[in-house]
Amino acid sequence: MPINRRTIRLADGLNDWVEKRISSGFYADRDAYFAELVERDKRRGRAEQTLASMVDEARRSGVGDGTIATIMAGVAERLGRHE
Repeated sequence: MPINRRTIRLADGLNDWVEKRISSGFYADRDAYFAELVERDKRRGRAEQTLASMVDEARRSGVGDGTIATIMAGVAERLGRHE
């Protein structure tokens, strides 16, 4: 995989935090720290997209007339639980 170089500027407080995380052994170096941040952001972005899709789907499905008890029973049945 090709490696791209980036240059960033951080305020002193943020830079101090990065250096503290590296010196404490949580990350091997700055590259590892920032790569992890980008990976986390990528996962979070995907999760946000999934959640937004689920909300859109729920809104499109409309309002049902079931009671909470019948809805929960239906969920339990779909999950293979019979209560």
